[in-house]
Amino acid sequence: MGVRRQVNVACILKDEPIEALIGTWSLIHVGFAMSRINEEEAALTLDVLRQLGEAQVEIEAMQASERMLAS
Repeated sequence: MGVRRQVNVACILKDEPIEALIGTWSLIHVGFAMSRINEEEAALTLDVLRQLGEAQVEIEAMQASERMLAS
């Protein structure tokens, strides 16, 4: 999604050279690669994250409306 971060890949590297990870999908959490995932799982995960972002925008809009009505 355009965000670039340094990621620790030690958990998923195994006995391979680091170059083996180039072009693969990984599940990243707080700067650590947790597991390798396939492209389909990556697409589903990105879709869920987009939906969560859209839901957050809607929640914030509702809260703003409630604040305006209360004042």
